[in-house]
Amino acid sequence: MKYVTVREYLRGLISDGLEIGTSIPSERELCESFGVSRMTVRQAVDALVVEGLLERIQGRGTFVAQPKVDLQARLTAFDDEMRHRGMAPGSEVLSADRTSAPPEVAAALECGTDEDVYVVRRVRLADGIPMALEESWTPAAILPGPVDAVPPTDLQATLAAQGLTPTWGEDTIDAVTVRGKEAKALGISPGAAGLRICRRTFSGDIAVEYTRSVYRGDRYALWVPVTAPSAALVPPRRVMSVARPDVVPAAVGEAS
Repeated sequence: MKYVTVREYLRGLISDGLEIGTSIPSERELCESFGVSRMTVRQAVDALVVEGLLERIQGRGTFVAQPKVDLQARLTAFDDEMRHRGMAPGSEVLSADRTSAPPEVAAALECGTDEDVYVVRRVRLADGIPMALEESWTPAAILPGPVDAVPPTDLQATLAAQGLTPTWGEDTIDAVTVRGKEAKALGISPGAAGLRICRRTFSGDIAVEYTRSVYRGDRYALWVPVTAPSAALVPPRRVMSVARPDVVPAAVGEAS
């Protein structure tokens, strides 16, 4: 197919070092070089836009896109994920408090609304760049000490020390539009796309953490491995659905 020739030519330009933000040859130039129609050129460009190698900016043209971080759905700490990608992780703590569990959080952690939880709100960074806004809730009863003074830097290690190593979890994922203070905190334009992930984490039958995170849509691509059903993939308890929040995490609204 003719569009494949054009697509692979453009892919080669990118692989050979065409810098991020550099414009690709115009449709007219590509049409003349390969003797193809504009529709064929657009089909080739569309394929690379879908792959995340190119991005179209209305009124300006098509440019080499910023590479996306491969976000895999697994029980891995953010810091470990970023190190695995060759990036230096960091966090900006917005707040850390002890409070009564709001109804949605209580349902997710399977506790009463009269029970205390610790909540840590922060901006997650990679190489100093804001990547996600995160709100993390943990039952106060299972942590050894308060987080309002010094939030634990590695919750999974803290839980493991209490004999509550996270063993499985469940994610609810949807697309969101990031606006206002949320967009400012993430360093993106208002109205940009984001990826919201609500996760419940368990140690056996005990719910140990509930997180609500918003990731930058321009820097993340979600990778989900798929396998055939097997008994080994069935969680050790009945999975309970969690209602999706109508808004992005409270941490977002508190960012400035």
